[in-house]
Amino acid sequence: MAAARYYLAAGDSSSALDAVKRGLTAAQEAGAPGAAPMREASLLLGATMLADGRLGEAVEYAGLAEREAQEAGDRLGALRAGRCSPPATSSRAG
Repeated sequence: MAAARYYLAAGDSSSALDAVKRGLTAAQEAGAPGAAPMREASLLLGATMLADGRLGEAVEYAGLAEREAQEAGDRLGALRAGRCSPPATSSRAG
C-alpha cells in the first residue's frame, strides 16, 4: 500500500491503481473481508479513482471503507473514510 500512496502523491494515478490492486489482492488472500488492510485498500482505491476523475467510483470505494470501518468499530478508519457518527449518549433524567 505504501507504493500506492507514493504514486498517488506523485500524481501517477495509473501506477497507484496498479499498486493498490496488488495490495488489495494480497489483503484478500491474507485475511477476512473487513480487516484493516482491506479497509486501507478500499480507501486508497477510492482516492485513486478520485485522482482519475472517476467521482462515482471514488464515492463507492470510500463508502465501502467507511462501512467496513464502522462495522469493525474502527472510529479512526471511519473518520478517514468519510464521517464518524457521534458516540451514543445516555439521556437519564435525574
